[in-house]
Parts: sequence; structure tokens; C-alpha cells
Amino acid sequence: MTNSDFRSRSVLSPGFFKHVLTVAALVLCVLPVRAHATFHLMVIDELLTSYGGDANVQFVELRMLSAGQHLVGDTVLAVFDDGGYAGDVLVLPNDVAVTAAGARVLLATADFTAATGLTPDFTIPASLPLGGGMICWGAPGSVAPPPTWDRTVLANYIDCVNYGSYAGPMNIFGPTPVSLSPEGRSLQRTGNSAGGDDADFACSDPATPRRNDGATTTMAATSPCPSLPLTKDQQKCANGFINASSKVLKAYGKAAATCVKDIGNDKGAAPEPAACVAADPRATKKTGKAEANVDKQIDKHCSVPYPMDCPPPCDANDSGGATTGIDDDAELKACLLCYNKAASWSGSQPSLFKGVHGRILDGATIVSKSVDPAGAKCQTNTVKFTEKLFKTYAKEFVKCVKGEFKADALPPVDVCVGVDPKLKIDKARMKLDDKVNACTPPPAFDGGECASLDGPALTGCIDSVIRCETCQWANLLTGAAVDCDLFDNAVVDTSCQ
Repeated sequence: MTNSDFRSRSVLSPGFFKHVLTVAALVLCVLPVRAHATFHLMVIDELLTSYGGDANVQFVELRMLSAGQHLVGDTVLAVFDDGGYAGDVLVLPNDVAVTAAGARVLLATADFTAATGLTPDFTIPASLPLGGGMICWGAPGSVAPPPTWDRTVLANYIDCVNYGSYAGPMNIFGPTPVSLSPEGRSLQRTGNSAGGDDADFACSDPATPRRNDGATTTMAATSPCPSLPLTKDQQKCANGFINASSKVLKAYGKAAATCVKDIGNDKGAAPEPAACVAADPRATKKTGKAEANVDKQIDKHCSVPYPMDCPPPCDANDSGGATTGIDDDAELKACLLCYNKAASWSGSQPSLFKGVHGRILDGATIVSKSVDPAGAKCQTNTVKFTEKLFKTYAKEFVKCVKGEFKADALPPVDVCVGVDPKLKIDKARMKLDDKVNACTPPPAFDGGECASLDGPALTGCIDSVIRCETCQWANLLTGAAVDCDLFDNAVVDTSCQ
């Protein structure tokens, strides 16, 4: 068979998935312990049929929805074209070792290995349909597939994905083909449940094929993913964790401002702000609650993989290690936990990743009123209104994003970074400037990025730091690509990296 022989596509129906769960439960009641280790609770998770115009670079990735689904030996990967069953791509020759929920099984061509350096679990011929087709995987049977079975009967498979121009036999797992074809970019499942239309699969850039042992690679799309308005469910997901993330910034900012005030009032707080924030049980309770709410919003509204990259150094905190792709809720949570904290306050991060309050306060002496009453008041007010300005930037961004998504704006919503329709940011900036100008004697800080500055110069420096951190945070959350180095101070000078 050649690639032109195929025209196919697929999807899993909720009804069939429930049927599978019911059958699996019955099997567990009557069979020995080995029945736990089957292959039925799996889905086709990601696929790519060409890369850079090369139809010999192909892969299909399966994902385990439950533990113990590793008995994949003798299951079949098959293809359908408009005329029906077109042939087996591969009868899997053996089981796999890793059995954890979320584990993958990677089937790919030899040219895929040559292009990426990643050897798959199983090598397949370059026979996945281009343009449109249906790919099916699985086998009948409760634990092990029978020696022979009818490949033309779709009910015998565990999952099918039909895509592009496919017009063959109706996919019983989902009748509507995924509108895109996986050429030059992968199609990746967006959730854990069965299904297979445009709500179940998304164009993925980069592709993130992963082997059973966890080894992975990223493949930047050679055919760009089209921008589409977010669905209502996707809007709930994005709006939920973006709004919750803004409250994390607020919690850390308030904690930093409170610590500077406590140090200034001789209340026994640690003399260095980062240590004070870490040691203050009030602060850790409030920041912890805010961070937990991000996880709550993800669990409530989000289906993953989420089309977002996690930048360094936060990528090292996700469950996949130092990779940019986010393909499960644990990685999304880990990335946001790291990045939300670092945008506001994170003294343990590298020097260019300290957040607003870290960049302003690290290295600065926080004075007490018993030593310098005017200086303590100046620092307390400056940090308090710095936090209010930062909070206002984030709040206006959240409002704008919600409105843009509701109006079916195509992501990414770059227009929302720094937007100020009612001049609330401008008013917060003027209030900060008033507090800075009231300082006697200046300057407010002897260290940090705004050291030795006073008056409008200090306000401008603080505003530039806030604009930088807000921009990077906003880019992460929406996939925007605003040039933050230009945005922070209108000059390309590497001040925001």
C-alpha cells in the first residue's frame, strides 16, 4: 500500500467508553488478578502523518487511561480509506514494560527515528493516510487478543481517529472527522475521555511524542496550526486559571508588602524580605490557598494537553522534566505554580527570574523606624503601592482576556498585555509616584534594580520592572508573543529577558 491508497479518520464515543468500563468491571469480578493488566483503557493520544513535507516521518502515540494496560502484544494498528479497511500497519509483537496511568506507547517510522533521534517502542512502515483517513487500534478479547478476528468490524477496536477528508465507513467512536489533517503538525487528544471530533483533538505545536519509558522529543510544526476561537469549555479553563493566577500574584505581593512593613515596625520579622515571606505563617497560608485555587480551577475546567509552553526555568519543575510541552494536568499545575510565584516573588530563582518584588528588594537594606522613621515609612509606602500597581496590571489583563475570548477573538490575545481602557493602571501609577515623591530623604532603596533612584526615576524603574514581569506572565498564560524587552520601557536593551 502507498500513502495515496488511504483516505480515513476516527473518534471515541462516550457510550462506547462507558461500555468498555462496564465490561472491564465485570471481567475484574470473575477473572484472576491478571485481568487487571489489559489493554482496553487506552486511547490514541497523538498522531502525525508527515513532517516537513516528508510522508516517511510518521508516528502514532497511545496513552493508558488507567494503570496496568500494558498487555498490548498482538493488538493491531490498522488503517481505513474511503472504501473501508485498507490493511494492517502493524500487529504489535510484544507487551510494554511501564504500566502506570498516563504511560505512552509510541509507534513510529524509521525515518521518524532518523529525524528526531528517538527510537519508538515499535517501528511501523510509512503507511498512515495523508489528506484524510482513519487509524484504528486495538483488538477484541478481555485480556489477550484472539489469534484471528475481523479487522473490518469497527467494534473490534479500542479506538479510532478519523481526520481530514475521510469519507469512509462511519466511525462508531465518533461520527464527525477531526477537520484538520496531521501533516506538518500533530493532532493531540485534549482530554482523558473517549471521543474524536474537533472538541477532542487539537492541532499541536510542538508535537510531543513520548515512548513507554518516558523518553520524549519535541517537533516544532512545519505547517502552522490555525488559530480558532476558544470553545466555551476552553474559555472556562483559560479564564479560570488566568484569574486564579492573578490572585497568586496578589497574595505574594501583599506578603512582600506586609513583610517590609513588619520589618520597618520592628515586629521581629526576618530582616530580609524573602526570608520574612517564607517564615510568615500568615503569608504562607494565603499564598498556599491562592496556589491551591489554581489547581482547583484546572481540575474543574481544564482538559489537557493544554496548548501552552512552559519556559525555563519552570519547565524543569514539570513532571516531564526540562521540556517545553505541557501534556497533562500535573505539568500545567507545576508550571503555573513555579511561574506565578516567580513573577511576583521568588528569591531562590536565577537572577533574571526573581519577580517584581525580588528584583526591587533583593540586595536592598530594609530599615526599621527605630533607626530611620522617615526611611521606614518611605519603603513601606513604596512597596505597598508597588504591589497595588502590579495587582492593577494583572487585574486589567484578566478582564481584557475574558472579554476577548467571549467575543471569539482568535488566540493569542496580545492586545490584552498592558491594556488600560479606564486608566486604572495610570491612576495606580500616579499614586505610587505620589508616595515616592513624599519620601524624605530619598532614595528609598540602596540595592536592587532601582537602587539609588528617587522621584520620577524611581517610579519609572518600578513601573518598568512591573511591565516586564506582567508581560512575561501574560505571554505564558495566553500563548501571546509580545516583545517584553520592548514593552517594559519602549527600548530594546535586554532589560527584560
